[in-house]
Amino acid sequence: MAVHVDPERFKHIASRPLEGSQYLQPKEREALLEDGIKTQIQGDVYIQEGVDFKPQSEGTLRAERLNKPKMQLGKNELFVAFRNPDNDEETLVIVMDKETLNELQSQFSKKDFFEREDGIVRLNGESERYVAGWLKEINHNRGYVKADTNKDGLIDENEEKSLNIGFDRKSVYEYLGEDVTSVGTSLQGRRYQAYGDTFNANNSVDIVTTQALKFKSSAYAELLHTIKMDDNKDGKVTLEEGLKEFVPKNKETHEYLAQKIRQAHLEWIHLKDPVLEPNRLAYRDISMPEILSKEEREKELQKMIMQQG
Repeated sequence: MAVHVDPERFKHIASRPLEGSQYLQPKEREALLEDGIKTQIQGDVYIQEGVDFKPQSEGTLRAERLNKPKMQLGKNELFVAFRNPDNDEETLVIVMDKETLNELQSQFSKKDFFEREDGIVRLNGESERYVAGWLKEINHNRGYVKADTNKDGLIDENEEKSLNIGFDRKSVYEYLGEDVTSVGTSLQGRRYQAYGDTFNANNSVDIVTTQALKFKSSAYAELLHTIKMDDNKDGKVTLEEGLKEFVPKNKETHEYLAQKIRQAHLEWIHLKDPVLEPNRLAYRDISMPEILSKEEREKELQKMIMQQG
């Protein structure tokens, strides 16, 4: 069983040297194991950009001329409109699934959603700022506009390497012999790093090793994906929210993270055959290597060559 734990506990764990340890009395050991594996997931992966849109009157929204896309909607889809965060004179009309719209309507005021006679749902006020702010962050911070070099509106396998969706991450755990007692994983250092520089770009990853969240191949698809990831609609996608997509449907995120760390711990024991003492509470850092750009890797290589020469 995984148990959520106060982040302060992991600040203490992460500050220890790798060889740090503590010996427990048998009763202390028994009590610690009875508590189950304590887990903590911390950090914001994406943060929405602000947009300065003032609410518009119902009359203005009713009279607004919009270009409704000429396409057939699915039974669970509708058109939603909001101002372009890069040009408030332009109003964008996109396809949104009803589930996503329902999520927005449950978080924002009813007056922030105006249903026009042509069936388009026009966002207003906070809901418009929220959606437009995410699109701005996706286009520019994550680099969807720049990465789409052929301007076809889609990010292909070559273009995705230029997306700025990578992040540095730290993962640590405490253990007693073969038993894991606590796990902490968090964002460390830089965010919005090139996907091509992450471990993900050339390797299979899981909830423990990933240096990027899952993503879609177009800005508008990623907008809907981001809105869904942002569970409480607070304008932030946390590491915990994003890691849910690396978890089987029948599992809870903290429980699955604890399970994967325990598997990694047992594999480490099998491969390295370390000396284990059942009453010794020890700490292990299994963080992924820091993300380095091509230029940074070349500088590191030159530094090594100079040191060896």
